[in-house]
Amino acid sequence: QVAVILYSYVGKPAAEDMAIEGVSDWAQTAMAWATGAGVIAKDLAPQTVVTRGVMAQILLNLSKI
Repeated sequence: QVAVILYSYVGKPAAEDMAIEGVSDWAQTAMAWATGAGVIAKDLAPQTVVTRGVMAQILLNLSKI
């Protein structure tokens, strides 16, 4: 859900089509963008509860793009 929210926030930029295991169909494009742009770490498992610290890092990463 975090990836989809941020993807929409930045205007749904172009993203590489790729299937990411464990990610719901409705979030595939957003997660591909987020991991490809370095916003979300590729090793962050889908369906993981995002802690305050992880969210802070995600927002910091977003601010750098």
